[in-house]
Amino acid sequence: MKHILNNLTEAEKNAIREQHSGGMKLQNEKFKLMVEKKLGDVKPLVDEQVLQGIKDFVNKGINMVTGKTGNKFFDAVIGAKLGKMQDGNSSNEKLFCMDDSCEESLRVFSNGRVVYELAEFDEKTKGNIVLNSDGSFIIKYDDGTSSKKYMSK
Repeated sequence: MKHILNNLTEAEKNAIREQHSGGMKLQNEKFKLMVEKKLGDVKPLVDEQVLQGIKDFVNKGINMVTGKTGNKFFDAVIGAKLGKMQDGNSSNEKLFCMDDSCEESLRVFSNGRVVYELAEFDEKTKGNIVLNSDGSFIIKYDDGTSSKKYMSK
């Protein structure tokens, strides 16, 4: 077949290319009419709400396997392995226990706000997570101090 195309002029080659540009277009109106004539108005098998629910379910499963939550602040602290994560008092917070008894903990909120808690001294220090472009973060506390730089993996 290739040798036949070698003998064509550029104009003939361009004419063939024009016929095949843009891809194929399927006409399904006749099929649709035939099906509707036999079965009535045919609805799609899966509506958009069900499809979105399936996508959300799959994403949640992927996040459970990878340990990601979908929130950049939670995921940064998870990646830095600062402590064992627990659910907080509401859906927009996570508690990271830095020891087995959770005497030292970091409460992280979905907006990046944090509360460092040290139960022994009944101490609570509030601040914000500052994410860096290299994947690291620091915690800037309200009293003007900052934490060390944590790398999130």
